Amino acid sequence: RKALKKLLNKIQSVSSAVSLGDATSAQTQAYTWLLEQDPFRYDLSLDRSMNRYTMAVIYYSLNLPRIKKQLFETENECDWIGVTCSAFGKITKINLQNLGLNGTIPSEIQYFAGTLTHVDFSENDIYGEIPDGLYKLRNLNYLYLHHNKLTGTLSSKVSTWKPLKDLYLGNNEFIGQIPV
Repeated sequence: RKALKKLLNKIQSVSSAVSLGDATSAQTQAYTWLLEQDPFRYDLSLDRSMNRYTMAVIYYSLNLPRIKKQLFETENECDWIGVTCSAFGKITKINLQNLGLNGTIPSEIQYFAGTLTHVDFSENDIYGEIPDGLYKLRNLNYLYLHHNKLTGTLSSKVSTWKPLKDLYLGNNEFIGQIPV
């Protein structure tokens, strides 16, 4: 009971009440899966539960094909499609390149702010604007978003990506310039 309350508080720290209150949202789908359907839900630490919740939100938001196979058949989230973890089980890379994804990048990606160094969502049909959560990834070295349908302008918050080595944004529908 106490562990469940901690988990709920942690989820509420990365997901808005509005998204959690919408029965059709990726956040509610991930939350429901984690609490009611995840076959490994009783054996996980808070960090592992949050890794699983956050990756499930990303998968649901981007309409990952065969999502159920990932969520129900693979015990360790470090073995899920596109996920690379450190030796300590921290998610450091997400590579979902060219998987036929269509949807929006969820702000929940910010949960990995301290560990994520590599994000590749290139060559899909991802649309919408870059969410604030992506700008919070302070250890990001590589960001590949090229060949999607992303729109809007880039925020001056790109300066939070201090260690960034590679940034590929081409073949989207952005307007304006890259802030320096």
